[in-house]
Amino acid sequence: MMKRISPIDVIILDFDGTLADTRQCIVQCTNATLFDLGLPLVDEKEIVACIGLPLREMFVRAGKVKESIADACTSRYRVLFPDIASRSAVLFPTVKETLEKLCQWEKQLTIATSRERESLIPLIERFGIVPYISYIVAEEDVNRKKPFPDMVLKTMNDLHLNHENVLVVGDTIFDIDMGQEAGCLTCGVTYGNQSREQIERQHPDFIIDRFDQLVQLVKC
Repeated sequence: MMKRISPIDVIILDFDGTLADTRQCIVQCTNATLFDLGLPLVDEKEIVACIGLPLREMFVRAGKVKESIADACTSRYRVLFPDIASRSAVLFPTVKETLEKLCQWEKQLTIATSRERESLIPLIERFGIVPYISYIVAEEDVNRKKPFPDMVLKTMNDLHLNHENVLVVGDTIFDIDMGQEAGCLTCGVTYGNQSREQIERQHPDFIIDRFDQLVQLVKC
């Protein structure tokens, strides 16, 4: 049985792998970038393991590219991504309905993402979830990226929040680590880019298998 908690006033949400299924477009775009720059392609598993990290770091880790060309990779990726995402990125089931219900309960919903704001906004507009999101911290808004706690700390500082009333939700250990380091409650989702076993090893406060389970988790 899922543990019931109260009160949770603010939910800080990861985007890729938590709200939206962008796995295949990230994999396709990463390898398309490497191909365009004449670099070796990499296995999908290597790319997926780095989803959630800043884009530059993903290319260094997964693509094994040299630091000197990592910026060229990120620039090319950002050119290619909008077209690829328009054909393959989708919301996970029940996300929109659940966000609407949480807002009806006066829960404040925010996003903390390693994605650049310029890339994020067209997606949330296309998915029709802009009205539910009150605040966004994107990749360019902090100096230290996930798994550092800076995105959560900035959200709490800007919105004048108490960490005891904040729940951080994400599909990777980077999200959970970020929330834990900020002193917040954390919730891992198992349907995204990392497995339940990986999430469990990070010891989040809660684990859910469907996004709509957030309703019971924060119901008060």
